[in-house]
Amino acid sequence: LPCQRRDDRRRCLRALSLRAITPGAMAKAPMATFTAPHPSDPGLYHVEFSGDRLGIRFQSAMVKLSPSAAAKEMAVVDGFTDEAWGDWVGEVRVGDCVVGVNGEETEGRTYSEVLDMLRRATLPRRIGFRRFAKGVKSDFRKSTKGGMLRAIDELSRQVLQAIERREAAVKVHREVHAVREAYYKKTSRVEEELTKVQQQRLHGHDMDDRLAQLEKAISEAAHLKRRLVSEVRSLRAGLKKVQDAHDLVFYAHMGLRHAARDLEREVERSAARRRHAASSEAAEARRTGGGRAH
Repeated sequence: LPCQRRDDRRRCLRALSLRAITPGAMAKAPMATFTAPHPSDPGLYHVEFSGDRLGIRFQSAMVKLSPSAAAKEMAVVDGFTDEAWGDWVGEVRVGDCVVGVNGEETEGRTYSEVLDMLRRATLPRRIGFRRFAKGVKSDFRKSTKGGMLRAIDELSRQVLQAIERREAAVKVHREVHAVREAYYKKTSRVEEELTKVQQQRLHGHDMDDRLAQLEKAISEAAHLKRRLVSEVRSLRAGLKKVQDAHDLVFYAHMGLRHAARDLEREVERSAARRRHAASSEAAEARRTGGGRAH
């Protein structure tokens, strides 16, 4: 449950490099059921977890429940672990706040108390989340780092979708390959039969009808071959588009990482300049105080 930003970045990078989705990760995935929000309150939704682990990371943030209310400390979704898998991952987003655990509201509780509620909750855990409108601000939504994490989370979802599309295309390609192999075997058998018929005809056997049937079968097999070749070409084109989309998302993520790194360096330089200015002012004040004493 505690927030570890470095681990989250490393896991997002592994997801974008197509190495995060493994059979082991899917086997450890928490079982969860997503409940859509009610029309009367579209910002509130619930997720029921039946496993011991949630696959979600939280952090403390000061959030205004309404534009006119005072900011309160709440537990905010900060990212997801390798164990997060399923339809609910796309529904729970970075920046959503925890407002209830097993029917007990978290309003008025500190971040540590909310984490303790999540740990002590009996299975299945029914957690209520609230997604605030854009007009409701929090220090998490205003932070540049939070924006970078949300961008990485969106890129991760796009990569997962691209992987699913690619796996579907590969599955169809395998099915077409199996049909093509069956076609080759059938064509080989037909050619063998045709050779036998021709040999029998040379020996005076009347096999005209059988020969006509075999020629028709060969014509149908040739038509099937042309159709399969066309489908294979279209599948290759689809695979290339999926690969291009994945490459675009991956390089966009790398650009975001460099931008985040440059932003952190600029913050460190700004802090150094402020410390230098403060030390210079202190030295000037000491010199001024010494001159007055003389």
